[in-house]
Amino acid sequence: MFYKPDFEWLKRNALTLDGVKAMPKFKDKQRLVFAPAKYVDDYTCMENRIDFCQLPYEIYKLK
Repeated sequence: MFYKPDFEWLKRNALTLDGVKAMPKFKDKQRLVFAPAKYVDDYTCMENRIDFCQLPYEIYKLK
């Protein structure tokens, strides 16, 4: 999960290609990634066995 209880941090951080490449490789395991947004195409996620879930917008309302 890409999360910090910091509103400014949430606005700046997302799943990126660099983040995908930095993840450890898991053979035959699917990963579930929660982040504020993603800047990676669906094919790259599929190729790296990543299921992306966007953090709910209600988190931003907590501020």
